Amino acid sequence: MACKSNSKTRGRTKPGKTISPRANIDESFTKSGGSFQVVKAGTLFTVKSNPQLDKENFVFSEDSQYPYFTRTVFNNGLLGYVDFLDEEHLVKGNSIAVGMMGMQFFYQSHDFYAGQFTKTIFPKFNGLNGKTALWFIAWFNKHSNRLKGELIRKFESIFNDIDIVIPVKDNSIDIKYIESRIRELEESRIRELEAYLYEAGFDNCELSQTESAVLSLFNHGEINWKLFNISSLYDKLELKNKRFDKRKDTTTSPNEVFSIPLVNAKHGDNGIMFYGNASVFDSSEMTIDIVQNGAIATGNVYAQPQRTGVLWDAYLIKAKRHSDTENSLLFMACIIQKTIKSIFSYDKKATWNRVKHESIPLPVTSSGEIDFEIIENFISAIKKKTIQALKDFISQEQQAYKSVVQN
Repeated sequence: MACKSNSKTRGRTKPGKTISPRANIDESFTKSGGSFQVVKAGTLFTVKSNPQLDKENFVFSEDSQYPYFTRTVFNNGLLGYVDFLDEEHLVKGNSIAVGMMGMQFFYQSHDFYAGQFTKTIFPKFNGLNGKTALWFIAWFNKHSNRLKGELIRKFESIFNDIDIVIPVKDNSIDIKYIESRIRELEESRIRELEAYLYEAGFDNCELSQTESAVLSLFNHGEINWKLFNISSLYDKLELKNKRFDKRKDTTTSPNEVFSIPLVNAKHGDNGIMFYGNASVFDSSEMTIDIVQNGAIATGNVYAQPQRTGVLWDAYLIKAKRHSDTENSLLFMACIIQKTIKSIFSYDKKATWNRVKHESIPLPVTSSGEIDFEIIENFISAIKKKTIQALKDFISQEQQAYKSVVQN
């Protein structure tokens, strides 16, 4: 990791753990006449199909204000932000959107546009917001596999039949209880994360002089770039697996027997969905994983520094002449994905025979050689800044939580 472990942190007292206030929240709720009831989702929400438009209809920009919701299960379901198109296709915010492929539900605070095969869930009650939506989304996502196993046209009827447990007081949903419970859960997770960062010794995230200088060069566009053919840098590994039975020789959770991460057509989780038996699956380390097939994952690229094998619909490439580090793998994977993601699709697979002909831009020295020192320091700086931002977020959330509790 980029933030160096500070040896002085070892042996120090860990951040104190707070006693969960859930018992107090529940006791106060029940004493005031509250109770928990099971209701059907259809009594609380209305399902509507979205006015759908392909991404080609939009202009994407970091400065745009309208979210574009798709079937992805990451980034709150958003592919990016787009410029205003029209009112006709705009979907009202303060709602819960879901993609029909991943069947993961996401709260959308603002009006948004949506891609194909998406729907939006609108509340029939007052009080839905960024906190309370998490309560209902947790119940919806528990039924994700059930929803994925049915035809899209049956989505509404199945969704309406989902059981949800809600806190009720005075014949209405107790919004205050839900908000208090969600705040308590968030605080608990933040404390766990804080303890992990502390225990791992990520105390010093200050950029070195070199890292600051390299970051400045990137920010001011003062890096010299040169195009390199991917096949001049990497070879595809021809791993030899024994004949295997997926049910017997793989598992979704690693253990002593199934210890080899296996890449396949996976979107997210660093391309890993299964783990294989080392005696069955050939493997290699310090590689880059390219997904060649999949409705969403085609063209995804992941750094795989650990020993990794291949299940199917993906392949591993390894440096031919240089020796990658974890940092250079991350940099190369990002550059390759940025280059190929928009070129390949489910209908045009990202096979090695196609990908190897593409060229990627890389920073170079004055002599035109790849500048691995700049790459190393750039990724190190990005890691430190990311961890520092996470620590700042923890601090802000703790202060917000304390102010709520005190009031």
